[in-house]
Amino acid sequence: MAKNIISEIIELDRQADLRIEEARKKSEEIMLSAKEEAVAIYNKSLEHSKEYSEKVDNVEQKASEMKIEKITKAKEDKMLEYDNFYAENHNKWAEEIFDRITKQPTLL
Repeated sequence: MAKNIISEIIELDRQADLRIEEARKKSEEIMLSAKEEAVAIYNKSLEHSKEYSEKVDNVEQKASEMKIEKITKAKEDKMLEYDNFYAENHNKWAEEIFDRITKQPTLL
């Protein structure tokens, strides 16, 4: 009878060791899985960040291009306005300058 109890205790101890080993393996699997998931989440986050950055860059690039177009158009409009003003007045200005030069009394 004592031998049966000792055999049962040894068997229970062996089973406990097996369960502890299974638990340790399961724990390692869970830790490995968690690390892999963390890496995947990190990589996904980096990719999302990169995509967002590219979208923001594209939006800013388009906004800059629109501003440049607006400024260029305003400059072209102003140059056209100056060209028209010159075209309307350059003969009058030339005559005024000529008259001032030729109608001034000579100082001798």
